[in-house]
Amino acid sequence: MGEPANNPSLPLRATSLVDRMNIGIHTRRYFKLISRRWWILLLFTLIGTGIAAYKAFTLPDMYRAVTKIGVAPRLRTVYENRVQYEEALDNFYTENINLIKGVVEARVRNRASQASSLDKGPLLVTDAQHVASSFYLFADSTELSFARNYLTNWAREFIAYKNEMKDNTVAREAARTADEIARFSKRLEEARSAKDAFLRTNKIGSPQETGRAAQKRYEEAIDQLRRVQTALALEKQRSPQDIAEGATGSAGRPSSDGDRTSQLANEENGDPLARFAAESKYSELKLRLRAEQAEIDRLSGSLRTNHPYMRQLLGKIDLLKEGLAHQLDLIQEKRDARIKFLDQQEASFSRLVAELLKDVQAKSSIQYEHERLLKEEATIEKHLEDLRKQLLSFDPSAIDESQFNIIEEGVQQRSPLDPNRRKLLLQGLFFGLISGLGLVYLLHRLDDRLELAQDIEKALQEPVLGQIPEIADSPGHPLLLTEMDQYSLFAESIRGVRSAILLGSGGAKKQVLLVTSAVPGDGKTTFTVNFAVTLALAGNKVLLVDSDLRRGTAHQFFKQERQNGLSDVLAGELHWHDVVAETSVAGLSIIRTGRLPANPGELLISPITREFIEQSRAEYDYIIFDCPPLTAIDDTFSLVSLADGLLFVVRAGQTSIRFARNALAAVRHRGAKVLGIVLNGITADNPYYYYNSYYHSYYKRTDQQSATLTAAAPGTKMAEARKSRLHPHSIAAEAQVLSGNSTPAAEVELSKTEQYRALRAQRLIPPGGHVVRPSVSETSEDIEAGNGS
Repeated sequence: MGEPANNPSLPLRATSLVDRMNIGIHTRRYFKLISRRWWILLLFTLIGTGIAAYKAFTLPDMYRAVTKIGVAPRLRTVYENRVQYEEALDNFYTENINLIKGVVEARVRNRASQASSLDKGPLLVTDAQHVASSFYLFADSTELSFARNYLTNWAREFIAYKNEMKDNTVAREAARTADEIARFSKRLEEARSAKDAFLRTNKIGSPQETGRAAQKRYEEAIDQLRRVQTALALEKQRSPQDIAEGATGSAGRPSSDGDRTSQLANEENGDPLARFAAESKYSELKLRLRAEQAEIDRLSGSLRTNHPYMRQLLGKIDLLKEGLAHQLDLIQEKRDARIKFLDQQEASFSRLVAELLKDVQAKSSIQYEHERLLKEEATIEKHLEDLRKQLLSFDPSAIDESQFNIIEEGVQQRSPLDPNRRKLLLQGLFFGLISGLGLVYLLHRLDDRLELAQDIEKALQEPVLGQIPEIADSPGHPLLLTEMDQYSLFAESIRGVRSAILLGSGGAKKQVLLVTSAVPGDGKTTFTVNFAVTLALAGNKVLLVDSDLRRGTAHQFFKQERQNGLSDVLAGELHWHDVVAETSVAGLSIIRTGRLPANPGELLISPITREFIEQSRAEYDYIIFDCPPLTAIDDTFSLVSLADGLLFVVRAGQTSIRFARNALAAVRHRGAKVLGIVLNGITADNPYYYYNSYYHSYYKRTDQQSATLTAAAPGTKMAEARKSRLHPHSIAAEAQVLSGNSTPAAEVELSKTEQYRALRAQRLIPPGGHVVRPSVSETSEDIEAGNGS
C-alpha cells in the first residue's frame, strides 16, 4: 500500500494522466520508427519535390478559350404534314459529347494538320462537357489565338456534322420509303392476280351467293331428316293396339282438344297407320264386343253360364275377339312396313345431309379464301397509299433547321490556366512524403527486430527476466554500476535481473552462469559486468570470467590490462589462482582473457576448463562467464554442459529475431538450460521503460533526497537487541503491551512476516536512520568484520 493521498510531502500524480500518456508512448514509437530511417523519408521527399519543381518550371503557360453551344427547343404542330427530324432523348447529352470529342474533333484535327501542321504547332489540350442544356468546348493552348480559332472550327464543324447527319437521315428515309412503295406495288399486283385466278379456278361469279344457296339446301335437308327421325321414333314407341285404340277413340267418341290436335297432326303428317286403323273393322268389332259383354253382364244374374243363350253369347264374344286380334295383326304388318320405310328415308336423308355439309364447307372455304384475298388487297392498297403520302412529305426545304446554335464563341481567359506551380510543388512534396512513409513502413514490416518484451517472449519462447534501459556511454569510459546513481533505473533493472535469477522458481543450483547473445553489439559485456557487481554487492563472493577469447573487454570496466588471463590458464601455463585479479567492488574478482589466442575453441573445450570450474565452485558463491556471441562462433557451446544456466541478452529493436531463435535452438540442442532473456537497450518510447522510469522517479522524490547516502554491507547475523521489548504479533498483543499486561517473551510467537520485517530493519536501517552501503575501497573482510560506516 502507498502513502496517504493527502500527505503534502509526496507529489500527486493522477492516474488519468498516466492513461493519457499511453497515446504519447505509441506516438513516440512511431516517431522512432521514422527517425531510424529518416534519410529514406528525406530522400523520397526531395525526389518528389524535385520532380514536381522540374515539371512546374519547365511546363509552358497554358491559356483557355471556351465556346458555348446551346440546344434550342423544338416546336411541332399537329396539322403539319411533313417529316420531323428528332433525336432520341435517351443519353442525348452523353451521345453528343462523345460525338464532339470523337468524330467531330478528329475531323477538325485532320483538317488543321493538313492546313498548318498541328503536330508542329503550339501545345493543345481539349475537352468538352455539358452543363444543363448547353455544351461547353474547352481548348487549352500556349497561344490564346490558336485556341480560339480551333474552338471556332470545332463548334462549326459540329453543327455542320449534325446538319449532314440530318440530311443523310432524311435522304436515307426517303430512299427507304421509295423502295417500300415499289415493293408494295408489286405485292398489290400479285394480290389482284391471285384473286382473279381464284375466281377462274372455282368457276363462280359470286362466292357469297353460291355459299348462301348451299347453306339453304343443307338446312332444308336437315329439317327433313329431323321430321323423318321424329316420325320413326314415334312409330317405334307405339304398339298396334295403341294405333287401333287411337283410331277407335278418334272415330267412336267426341274428340277433345288433345285428341283433335293429335288427329290434326296425324292428318297433317299423313300418318297411313292412323288412316288404316280408322278404315279397318277394328272399331266395329270393338263396339260389338262391348255390346255382347254388356248383355252377358246383364243376364248373368238370371241365367247360368251353361245356359244355351249364355253359351251363344260367349261364342259370339270369342269370335269378336278373334276378329280384333286379326285386325291388330293387320295393323302390326302395316306398322312394320311403316318403320322400315322411315328407316330407309332416314338413311337417305343422312347421306344427303353429309353431302350437303361437304358442299357447304367447300363453299365456305372458297368464300373465306375470297374474303382473305379481298382483305389482303385492301390492306396493301391502304399501306401503299400511306407510303406515297410519306414520300411526298420528304421535302428537305420543309424540315426544321438544326437545334444547335453557337451562343458564345471563343471566349478567352486572360490569365494563364496552367501550370499551378504551387499546387505541383505541394503535390510533389506530398507524394514524396507518402512514398517515403510507405517504404519505411514496408521495411519495418520486413524487419524482424522486435522491441516489446511480450513480442520477444512469444517469438523466442523464453521468459524475459529483466529489461535494461539504454544509457549513453563513451568508448573509453564503460558503464559500471558503482560509479553511477544507485537510484537510477539502470541500476534497479540490473537488480531486478538478479532477483529473478536468485529468487526465481526452480530449486536447481545456479552457481555457474553463462551470459551470451546472438550477435555482437547487444550490450552483453556491460550487463555481465554489472550483473556480477550486483551479486557482489548482495554479499556474495563472485568470480567474473571473461571467456570471450577473441575480443573480450570486461577488464576495461575496472581499468585493468588484458595480460595473464584465461587463455594462459587453458594453455597450461598458469594456475587459475595466479590470474585472479581483485576489482574495485568488494567481493568481486575477475579473470581476464589474457592474450588473444588463435584457437579459442580448442582451448575452451580442453579438460582444464572442467577442472577450473570444479575448483572455482568450492571457492566462490557465483561464477559468471562473459561468453562470446553464439552466431558463427562455437566457443560458447564448449561451456554450456559445465554451467548451471545461461542468460541470453537481446538488444531491443536491433537483434534479429531470426538469429536469436537459431542461437537458442543451438544451445538447447546441446543441452543447455536457458534461464531466460535479458532485454537490453530499452528506449524511452518503450512502455516498460516509461512506467518504470515514472514510478522510479516518483519514489526517488522524497525528503531523504537531500540526505547523505552511503553503502552498507549485508550482515551475516542478527545484531544484539539493545533493550528488552516484546514484539506483538497482533493488535491485541500490542494493546496488552501498552496496558502493561504483557505476555512473557517465551510465549510470544512472531509471524513470518514480522520476522522478515524485523530482520530487514536490523540489516538495512541502522539506528542512524540512513541506508548504509559499502564504499568502493572497502574489502569484503572489512565488511564481514563490521567495519563499514
